[in-house]
Amino acid sequence: MPGRVYFPPGTPVSAADIGTRAVGSGRVVYGLANRRAYLGSVWPVISTDGGLHWQIDGPAFYFAGASGPSVTDRIGARGARMAWAWGNSGNFVKVTTDGGRHWYIADFPAGVKSVSWQAGRLTALAYWNGLHVFRYVSPDNGRTWRSQHS
Repeated sequence: MPGRVYFPPGTPVSAADIGTRAVGSGRVVYGLANRRAYLGSVWPVISTDGGLHWQIDGPAFYFAGASGPSVTDRIGARGARMAWAWGNSGNFVKVTTDGGRHWYIADFPAGVKSVSWQAGRLTALAYWNGLHVFRYVSPDNGRTWRSQHS
């Protein structure tokens, strides 16, 4: 795998290459392949058997040195079909609502601090000008976001 740039969805991944993980529901677990063979890049992965076997579940989220704002090192999930990924201080949130078949990417004006499911909506906290933190909510599971004054 070293030197390889593209891994199509379905490509098997060793559990040792998975960093951050998030349980969806039942036996569905989402993760980020970013260790060993994947150092320097991050790929979304999914396991449908509780983490025994893993496979690539979408496009590359990040290549080291290519774009700092697209850093992706955290993942969350809600149910078997919805997951979201972001990077602490990165500018993007990536969301799937169909188990990884499609990923929607939202660009925030500055570093994303956290993303979570709150009160029935996906919620993000993001910095503005590096000093203030703003709350954003998505009424449609990550496709669009609205600033919400706190």
